[in-house]
Amino acid sequence: MISTLFSGVLGLGLKILINRPRPTQDLVLLLEDTKYQSFPSGHVLFYTVFFGSIIMIIMTLKIFSNKMKIFLAAACLGMIFMGAVSRVYLGAHWFTDVLGGFILGILFLFITGHYYLKDSWIGSKL
Repeated sequence: MISTLFSGVLGLGLKILINRPRPTQDLVLLLEDTKYQSFPSGHVLFYTVFFGSIIMIIMTLKIFSNKMKIFLAAACLGMIFMGAVSRVYLGAHWFTDVLGGFILGILFLFITGHYYLKDSWIGSKL
């Protein structure tokens, strides 16, 4: 939960700092009325951190079989992918906004994952 909170703060800070406008009605078909600035996509950043963290936790648990781990990880990856596609489809973001949110989410996962996996006792206790 803390990692998703921090990723939201990071995303909002970058939106204010970069100040990139969202797609407009004259350029794309808007299916969703949006507020705030565009880069990075906060939804994709959140999805990547949230579902990526779930994947990390699933992979360290010993209660699931390998087939179940693969299935659950694929479902989480599907949620990340579909969230990213939906943001572009709805006209809420440019492709580069989504890509930026995904890259920031992956970097954030590497940092938080390092600390989560560093304490190997967490994985063995679950």
